[in-house]
Amino acid sequence: MTSFRPLSIMRFVYSHYFVSALRLSFGVLCVFVIGYFLTDSITSSVATIGAAYVSLIDRPAPIWPRVKEMLAGALLGAIAVGVTGLALNHSLALLLVMTVMAFFFSMLVVYSVRGATIGLACMTLAIITLPAGLTPSEVMHYSLVSLAGALAYIVYSIVSGPLFQKREEQQCLSVALFATSQYLFARAHLYDNDVDINSGYQTLIASQAQMIASHQGARDAMLGHISAQSVQKSPLQLMLWNVGVDMTVLVDLVISSHTDYILLHQKLPKSKALLCMHDALVDMALSLERIAFAVNRKKLPNQSSPQHDSLQRLQSALQALKDDGFAQSEPETFAICTHINHRLNEMQQLVDRMLAQSLMPPQSEVLYPSFLVRSLGALMSSQSFSPILFVSNLRLDSAAFRYALRVSLAIALAMLAGMQLPDTGKHGYWIALTIIVIMKPAFSMTKNRNVNRLIGTLIGCALTFALLHLISDPSILLPIFGLALVLCFVFIVTANYLIYSMFVSITVLLMLHALMPGSAQLPTERALDTVIGSIIALACSFVLPWWESKSMPLLAVNAIRANQNLLRATLNTLRETQTDVLAWQTARHNMQMAFSNFSQGFKRMMAEPVSQQKYVEQYSNLVIQVHVMAAEIVNMLKQVKTNPEASQSVLVALEELSESLQTMRIAPEVQGLTLEVPQPMADWSYALKQLQQSTQQVIAMSQEIGIVLNPHVTPTKNNNA
Repeated sequence: MTSFRPLSIMRFVYSHYFVSALRLSFGVLCVFVIGYFLTDSITSSVATIGAAYVSLIDRPAPIWPRVKEMLAGALLGAIAVGVTGLALNHSLALLLVMTVMAFFFSMLVVYSVRGATIGLACMTLAIITLPAGLTPSEVMHYSLVSLAGALAYIVYSIVSGPLFQKREEQQCLSVALFATSQYLFARAHLYDNDVDINSGYQTLIASQAQMIASHQGARDAMLGHISAQSVQKSPLQLMLWNVGVDMTVLVDLVISSHTDYILLHQKLPKSKALLCMHDALVDMALSLERIAFAVNRKKLPNQSSPQHDSLQRLQSALQALKDDGFAQSEPETFAICTHINHRLNEMQQLVDRMLAQSLMPPQSEVLYPSFLVRSLGALMSSQSFSPILFVSNLRLDSAAFRYALRVSLAIALAMLAGMQLPDTGKHGYWIALTIIVIMKPAFSMTKNRNVNRLIGTLIGCALTFALLHLISDPSILLPIFGLALVLCFVFIVTANYLIYSMFVSITVLLMLHALMPGSAQLPTERALDTVIGSIIALACSFVLPWWESKSMPLLAVNAIRANQNLLRATLNTLRETQTDVLAWQTARHNMQMAFSNFSQGFKRMMAEPVSQQKYVEQYSNLVIQVHVMAAEIVNMLKQVKTNPEASQSVLVALEELSESLQTMRIAPEVQGLTLEVPQPMADWSYALKQLQQSTQQVIAMSQEIGIVLNPHVTPTKNNNA
């Protein structure tokens, strides 16, 4: 693996994160330059602020949904600026206005990550207005100029969108391929002889959640533009489609069968076969990295290709085991090894085809053309902005409502601190700004952001302090400012909040130093305000907290019901009563999103105080068993299609398991199915046994936790939040 690690820098430079950051920062700078030549520096600065906050909403996605969200943010931001400006000269009114706006904009988290981003952008704009010192007659002008800057940026986004569209599609697919590669590395680690299976499995689930999120991002970027016509006309679009669908098939294949790693390590300690399985997955992971670069750059990196001799060595190792009588003495373990060998060979064929397709050979044909002509909207993430959702969450048992109350209290305290503590300087609004970017609905996320913001800001202040004392030449400071601005956008897009906080501090302090030369105390002021804001945010996190343990039952219900829906869709497909491939793909997609939300919720709960962690062992086991159940449901579809003679027995068993999930009643053992049967029967019988065991474990864990599943309620729609 080490030979490919230097490619990490190339991966970052060629990722959509870096190019998107360049696009966003260039748009903001264009607004400033145009405004500067048409008006004056102050007006252009106000317009630039409006453009900058709208740019926070601008993300790779189909252009018109993105424009609608930016327009909504622009209008709400203009209103926020106007209301804030009117209250600036009245302390009590300003305190009330900021508190109410903090509540309203924080409540937008009910609309998932998109609503939360709009709320954060608007609240940021309102807080930045605080030091403007506007008179009532200037408020309207300030609001309109800010709105004009926001609208100018939206126009830029509309114009630049088609120019960057194909590039964003390439880069989003590349990021998804890299995430898939990391998942294969995590999977390979489970074959290591000295691995801790529990910790390795948790790492695997975490990497799967990241992979699912990146795949959804690629779908959102690609499916809004792709069509049968565009694929036939554009070699690039054809390559993106072919690699993208093969990537999806590869992921289905690799996660569609749970492997009993404990049994393998018990029966085959220090085995050459396990080492070959590990090496085969590592080789494929490295090949996916090469494919990711080829997708981005239309050529392979210069590094040599991994040698794919591990599968041949695995075949030899399995033959040696068979010759030694292992297949007779341990038929179940040998059947698992044979199944893994088959799956790895299928995966390698897909990887080889993806590698060839990534170079856009002229003789390429469309893969899965019947699926291409179908509507793919069901596989894209969506979010309803219905006011009913907002109003229905105005209750004390709503996590969003409690979060909004906490933020409102924190903003009120920040405003009071800025008014009462003269040592915070005239940039005391930095306290409120620190709070709104730190506080999140989940306690663990707030704690993590708090630490990253504090460390990043202090490092940024220290670096700026050193820069201002070592360098006085504006011609040197200006390029540093420009680089820091671009890196701000880079790291906020990548969600690396510590590094982002460092660069945003450098950017703001250098900008203020340019406007007010000689303000050497600015780094100290910002550091002090950040510390105060961090303390307030942490303290308010314990006010009406919504601990993740309260959300875990619903997340578990959604994951279980999504698996049940997938099982029902699989049964329909096997009976041929439903030939709609898209319906099954949608059920699988919803299952992946529900499981991702469930596993991420468990991870957040484990980062909270121990006293607030409930049913840790049960939820940990439930996460694993839901994962196993989902994998084996997908595997059963393939196995039965490959072995039609098993159809009747499997259909009866799957129907019984579906009924068990519907009623949450533990099913009796499936009779007549043993693992001591020759291939190819062992694959489907082992998969069915695994599915039955995992289903029983899910039901048992649910009953132990006390989860109640209403059979008449469909699972909550899972968005890519």
